Amino acid sequence: MPLFSPRVVHAFFVAAIFSLFPIVANAQEAEPVKPTGTRAQRPYISLYTGTTQAQNADLRLLQPVLGTDATYHDVSWRGRPFSGSPYYGVKVGIFLPKSPRIGFEAEFNHSKMYAKLEERKLLTGTFNGQSVNGVETVGDRVQKYQITNGINSFSLNVLYRVPVAVSVKYPDGRFQPYVGGGPQYTFLYSINIINSLGVKEKYHPNGWGYQLFGGGRFMATPHIGLFLEGKYQHGDAVSLIADQGNTEGGRGITDIRMAQLAGGVFYQF
Repeated sequence: MPLFSPRVVHAFFVAAIFSLFPIVANAQEAEPVKPTGTRAQRPYISLYTGTTQAQNADLRLLQPVLGTDATYHDVSWRGRPFSGSPYYGVKVGIFLPKSPRIGFEAEFNHSKMYAKLEERKLLTGTFNGQSVNGVETVGDRVQKYQITNGINSFSLNVLYRVPVAVSVKYPDGRFQPYVGGGPQYTFLYSINIINSLGVKEKYHPNGWGYQLFGGGRFMATPHIGLFLEGKYQHGDAVSLIADQGNTEGGRGITDIRMAQLAGGVFYQF
């Protein structure tokens, strides 16, 4: 199993949730430290990068003018987080003054998916008006299929953190395990050549999905910290593909089921 597969990130997320229970119990039993200043509910900004792994998913090709409605089953994908435009993200958030364990974030995330065209997959449906039902190399009919500029996601997250190593200097804990998630809207930029027909690339709205994550924050100073988190992103990806004379008449439809391991730095104002 790949190290950063969606199953691994799901396991990481579940483990992060269960790890909070003994921490919460200990935090409730311990006598709270009374800080001399205000609690660390100030807004913060985070920058991160990391690596990604997309799970296999069907790829449906719709080109009505050409009589194509065909599906490649269980297509594999590459993430290539450091080639071309890199994998990265930006988050802006704040924890509530009266409930400092609860926080909210707005997040932008940029990732990519490249179809593995060299693999042989089952193709069913109709292609160029002809019935198809057999295993063949994806690249025989699909010369390029990549969402590489890329999957641009905007998320609204809710977080729950637990303070560990609380002190006057770090009233919300120097180490802060957390879990979270929220709805996500994506814009795509795809570069595709199907049946030797290309499409004029451009950004376009895609649709709603969601993400889940879990990780930990470490305060290096009262204002600067580091964090590491496992993320899981899910949603549909509907790309523009050419349909003969109509360069935007077709659609390529697949699933975004992507595991991400992200690490970065944040500044707390």
